[in-house]
Amino acid sequence: TAVAVCRRDYAVLCRCRSPIESFLKIASKMLRFVIAVALFGFAMGQRRNFTYEDCGSKAQILSAEIEPCDSDPCVIKRGKPTKIYFSLISEQDSNTATLDAKFKMFFVMVPIPGLESDLCKDAIQCPVVKGQTYSGTIDVVVPRLFPPMKSTVQFRITGDEGVSVCAKTKIIIK
Repeated sequence: TAVAVCRRDYAVLCRCRSPIESFLKIASKMLRFVIAVALFGFAMGQRRNFTYEDCGSKAQILSAEIEPCDSDPCVIKRGKPTKIYFSLISEQDSNTATLDAKFKMFFVMVPIPGLESDLCKDAIQCPVVKGQTYSGTIDVVVPRLFPPMKSTVQFRITGDEGVSVCAKTKIIIK
């Protein structure tokens, strides 16, 4: 075995360890790796409820979360994917669900580019039925060309009978 071959003369060249020492060293490295992966995962994928101001919702908003977000207001990084998770109880029957999302840039509300406005395509299943709960995800990537700033974002979801959800929240674009 390695212990038998390893002598005092070779102590500098040969690291002799007992099986327990070897196991503890490997276990220590594995534990550090698991902790690093967990911390990285928490930092990269932290999901948080965000505070919002209702601006005329008729539907009942059950939850609204942003990922990644670890502060209030949430810091959104340009060029990086952001997910908005929502859950609501519909107040109307509708064959459509249209998202109108805007943010304030230099005192003007500007549409958020690249967002799919038809929520029936990816976010929720249509037709929408009054009284049913719907959960969905909206994917956003703020273009790198946008300047870093503090802003207000407004989300409006409209059905066949008019505005169903209207919510405003503050964000920081970095």
